[in-house]
Amino acid sequence: MRFGTRYSLNLEQMARILRDFYEGKSLRRIAYDFRDDYGIPISPPTIYRRIISSVARVDDFLSYRLKRDPDFLVSVGGVWEADGTFPRRDLSLISVRDLTTAFALGNSISKSENQVSAERAFREAKEIAHRKPEKLRIDGNPALYKAARKVLGNDICIEVKKKVGVMGANTSIEGFNSIIKSRIRRMRGVHSWEASKIIIRGLIIDYNFARPSEVIGGITPAEKAKLHIRRLFSNAWLTLLDLAFNYKRKTRMPKFQCGQARPAWKQTSIKDFIERDFTFYKRAVQTALADFLSLHEEAFFAGASPRSVE
Repeated sequence: MRFGTRYSLNLEQMARILRDFYEGKSLRRIAYDFRDDYGIPISPPTIYRRIISSVARVDDFLSYRLKRDPDFLVSVGGVWEADGTFPRRDLSLISVRDLTTAFALGNSISKSENQVSAERAFREAKEIAHRKPEKLRIDGNPALYKAARKVLGNDICIEVKKKVGVMGANTSIEGFNSIIKSRIRRMRGVHSWEASKIIIRGLIIDYNFARPSEVIGGITPAEKAKLHIRRLFSNAWLTLLDLAFNYKRKTRMPKFQCGQARPAWKQTSIKDFIERDFTFYKRAVQTALADFLSLHEEAFFAGASPRSVE
């Protein structure tokens, strides 16, 4: 296998890489699959760099839209839970999750579990939900309690659940933490601090948008939170990449050329974006089906076997 050549991957191929990677496949296994299926001898380090750049772009897009775009407004309940864990020895993750939808609202990744990191997680959760919870469940970590009071205020009910001498194992958020830790511990090549942060953010995106949960009825937390992102494709990462690269980017106004107005499309909401993608996808399927039927019709009248038509 010859490596060292630059290859251009489309969104569908990149979405398959992200799906396989976050489902647990190794970089080497993904490289072998690409060689067999697409004939692309892409190296594992190149795949890793593409994963980092694509996840960073999707994360930046979602971080901005979830906080500022009304089309991406999440509908969450009034009971939240927060907890901290160490996916690696030198890596701390503090997460804030809605109990009703299981949507991970706020996450803070740092090198130590302290009050500043907890404040970042609560602040992000408050900005994404556009509200404060009525009740917050935490364990006996004083950093979480102080950060919650500082960011969320004194008017919310904080319920502390802890067993004597046992920190953690207190709420259902432990299942979310186990998903993160089990995936990170199997990744041998994650050594960079910045890369580790992006990989964990990708795990959280995969949990929210691409991983159905039986606890909430076999749907994803994003669907439970009534996000208007309809799955056009079986791979949820393809929808996210399509949104990150194309959403609200074609906003030019009609231009005049040769004395006539050239019609141009202006996108105004995520509903228009989804309808545009669905119309394009349906038109492509209809065209492919018509071409297939015409080839078989020509073969039938010519007396040839349909299987001989390429």
